[in-house]
Amino acid sequence: MDGEEYVQAQQVIAGNTSLVVKALEESIEELRGEIDFLKEENSRLRNISKATRTSTRKARDAAKALFEQVEEMGQHIMDIAAEEAAQESDSTSASEPTT
Repeated sequence: MDGEEYVQAQQVIAGNTSLVVKALEESIEELRGEIDFLKEENSRLRNISKATRTSTRKARDAAKALFEQVEEMGQHIMDIAAEEAAQESDSTSASEPTT
């Protein structure tokens, strides 16, 4: 290989190296864009997850409170029924002639 061929080979290598570097830089930029997108998506999903946990906790608390109210209402209804039964029993006893 003489001097001229050597210079041409070096120029080809330099050109190829330049193309590879340019392609790598473009790939790096694309990856940075993807990373930024994924960071934003991750942040959005974290916010959704946090909101979901909060909503779930509030729904569970509301369901528990509602269940307690239903239990209290049921107990109240049973107390009223017992009072009515006692009054009915008293009125029946009072209206029966004693012997």
